[in-house]
Amino acid sequence: MKNQLNLTELLTIIQSKINSQDDKSYIKNLCQKGIENVAQKVGEESVEVVIASLLYQQHLLNNSAESAKYRQDMVQFRQNLVNEFCDLFFHSLILMEQNKISLEDIFTEFFNRNQK
Repeated sequence: MKNQLNLTELLTIIQSKINSQDDKSYIKNLCQKGIENVAQKVGEESVEVVIASLLYQQHLLNNSAESAKYRQDMVQFRQNLVNEFCDLFFHSLILMEQNKISLEDIFTEFFNRNQK
């Protein structure tokens, strides 16, 4: 699809930002604060995914699908959930990089779990 990054491309960008000299880089600044801060950020984003998911589901169950307001709210609730998942994936990739965990490590583990 157009206008998409794959995980490998995103991880390459993260690696280059960690190693860059750009003092304005969010990734570089986050990593310079220490792995504890990166891990805390992943935890915060995880909680935000849970909250956004529960709000989305609650809205699905408690509203009438016929109203225009409902449809507009659903778009917003869904987009908020997508945004939170994006933040969680992003910060998880930063934490993976900080711990020298590769995508190959993750996909190998998925493969191994599927074999059981």
